[in-house]
Amino acid sequence: MIPIIKKDFDEFEQYHRNIFNISFHIFCGFIFLSFLFLLFKKHHLKALAIYALILIYTMKDKPLIIMSVLVGLYILTDVVLKDYKFKLYQLFGLFLFFYFLPDLSHYLTNEKTVLKLENITFFNLFTNIFYLLPFSLMCLVNKF
Repeated sequence: MIPIIKKDFDEFEQYHRNIFNISFHIFCGFIFLSFLFLLFKKHHLKALAIYALILIYTMKDKPLIIMSVLVGLYILTDVVLKDYKFKLYQLFGLFLFFYFLPDLSHYLTNEKTVLKLENITFFNLFTNIFYLLPFSLMCLVNKF
């Protein structure tokens, strides 16, 4: 893993120790990323391929995590959800809903959140969106 991503994961892992919280993040991560890629409509597989390249470059030492994320997202976007005729505002609304929903599990499990209003930057927002799912899977694997 490249150093900056490793640093972000180490910080993420400190706030994700409860198995319920981690599991809920994984569930929501698959859903919100699926809706994010579906925002690209007929180009969603190209967007998923770019995401795959980003993950492969930044997390090349975690091939099983990368494959789990990509296979799950492919199944959700191209098999399960592709026949639904979502409008763009619905896709964006569902993306936002499932992106912010994991904060509920932080509240229920009394775990602090990584991203706070006082520390938001473009880079850590990008990391939080695109790495929430792989980081959550890594936390789950580290639990066992």
